[in-house]
This record gives sequence, C-alpha cells and structure tokens, in this order.
Amino acid sequence: VQIVDTLPEGLEYVQETSPGAIPVSKVGPAPNQRTWTVGVLEPNETRTIQYRVMPRKVGDWTSEAVANGSGVSTKAGCNSAIQEAKLTLQLTGPVNEKATANSATPYLMSVHNTGSATLYNVRVTCTFPSEMRLAKSSSGSQLFRDAVQWVVPKLGPKETKELSLSLTAPSAGLREIAVSARADKGLEQRKKLSTVFEGIPALNWQTEGTPMAAPDQEIVYTITVKNPGTAVAKNVKIVADLPDQVEFRQAQPAFQRGQGAIFFNPFEIPAKETVTLKLTVVAKKAGEARFHFEMNAEGMSSGPLKNTKATTISPGATPPKKIDPTRVGTLPVVEPAKIDPKVVPAMNLSPVEPISPPAP
Repeated sequence: VQIVDTLPEGLEYVQETSPGAIPVSKVGPAPNQRTWTVGVLEPNETRTIQYRVMPRKVGDWTSEAVANGSGVSTKAGCNSAIQEAKLTLQLTGPVNEKATANSATPYLMSVHNTGSATLYNVRVTCTFPSEMRLAKSSSGSQLFRDAVQWVVPKLGPKETKELSLSLTAPSAGLREIAVSARADKGLEQRKKLSTVFEGIPALNWQTEGTPMAAPDQEIVYTITVKNPGTAVAKNVKIVADLPDQVEFRQAQPAFQRGQGAIFFNPFEIPAKETVTLKLTVVAKKAGEARFHFEMNAEGMSSGPLKNTKATTISPGATPPKKIDPTRVGTLPVVEPAKIDPKVVPAMNLSPVEPISPPAP
C-alpha cells in the first residue's frame, strides 16, 4: 500500500509528527507530492499518518491524497482556509508635538486588524512618566501607577478600535509615552511619541505700605511679585508714581528715577519664585498721599496691571505700634493685692447663743 498526497501551492511540507512510529515520506513523484510506503494492511486494520505543513499563502487550499494497494485505489481531499493574522497600531498626540504644561493633553491610539483572521484579547498598554497625571481615559481602561491598559476581547478582520486618554505634565520639558498592542498568535506592535510641554508664566502681585504718617516720618511700601506659573516670567517691569506730598528716600533693588516716578530695572522671576521690591519715602505735606503702581511683563496680552495705595499724612499721626508676636494671645499676670491688717480692723465676733428647741 502506498499513499501519495498532493499539496497545493499555499502549503509546504515540514515533517511527520512522530517519526519512527509513522513511516517517513519521500518526495515525489511530483515536486509538490509526498509518498508514504505503508506495506501490508491486514483485514480491518487501520493506519494513521500525520504530518505538518506550513501555510505560505492566504486563501482556501485543497490537498488530495490517493491510496493504492493490490487491485484497489481510493482518494480523499482536505480543505484548508489560510488566514492572515495582522495588526497595526497608530499613535497621535498634540499638533506639532507641542503642548502646555498643567493642562490636559489628548492622545489617540488606533488598533486596526488588517488581516483576514479574527484577533482575540488584544491588550493595549500606554506607559508614561511617573510625574505625569492621567486626566481622563476612554471606557474600559485600567489605571496603574504609570500606565493605562485596555483589553479588546475581539477584533474582527478590517475592524478598528480607537482608544484615548489625556495626560497632564506638571512642568515644562520633553516627555515620551509608549504604546504597545499585543494579540494572540504572537502579534505585537509598538509606538513611541515625544511631546514638548511648554510652560506659561503667571504673575500675582500685591502692595503694602504705611497707612498713616506724620510729616518728616518715613513711609515704606513693599511690592511682592510671585510667579505661580510653569515658565520664567521675563522682562517684568514695576513703576511707582510718587505723590507730591512725599520726598523720595531710597528703593531696592536697582532702579531709575524720572518725572516723579521710580522705574525698577526689568527682572525675571523663575517659576514658583517670589521677588520683593521696597520703596522708602519721607512724608512732607499733610493730606492723602496716593501711590500709583504699575506692572508689566513680556507676553502679558491683557496689558499692564495697575494698583493704587494711599497713606494719610497728618501732623498728629503716629505710625501703628508693632505687635510683639511672642505676646499675642497672652494675658498679663496680675498679682493679688495684699491686705494690710493695720488698715482693715479686725472684726470682733460674739459667740452665737444656741437656740432652745420648742416645748412639746
């Protein structure tokens, strides 16, 4: 008994599954055929031959086996549908790969089954630097310390699944996220994307000064400027217009004088830092002295910020007393008064007569 199996072009012979227990085939008679010599088959005897092939082309293929013995012949066919398991991954982020620090930045991941085989349990994982925070993510996500993961149970041929998330960077700088898509059959795709996060400066300021003063007394104003933003505030300018009732004494830091105003030299404030300026004048004329302050900086689209403070100059005014913080919340200790026995005469008390009980 001989068996000849004809393989289609989409299948390629590899080997028998159990050499030794099953006869080993030979090539022929045609190049795409394999031949097994079985020998004698007894009545009701069954022999099974198993071998492996490697699919080389996508399609529906039919292999045909013919068994010939002494005066007998039979044949059988086998259909094999060869499908392609293929997965593609796309990752997109902000336009021009630039974003703003401390604001939610969206990212989109697209998983596409470009093959002809259905994919199961497609696992999509996005990892990001640990200092970044997850603002939001599409449904079905699982959050880990520095990663978000989705599991797509089934992805049919030509089917696409879109997943999204938004991340927030706490400060300016370059950050990279990585996305991987894994499916059964050993498929895996990886993508990386870098984003430059740009910081934004922000300025808060306040002015505090002497509320009341007498002529020839000093009046001190402090200007506190803070940058709570994520980038350096550049070319910060402070101008103080002095009223006619005062005379300039000094200012810190570096400044220029002109037309009754103090122009502090431009300076920079790093992110999360504070700069304090000091202005000292001397009261000369009684009345309400109004100080006008103006702040401007590079990139301030709203224009200069203005603030006005007033000091009352009065001949009888005295500057407020400074409170000792060590004594705030305490009460003075008052010693108890001592009684002089010579001043307060002693009281002579007579013994109390006992009260007799009433007669029965």
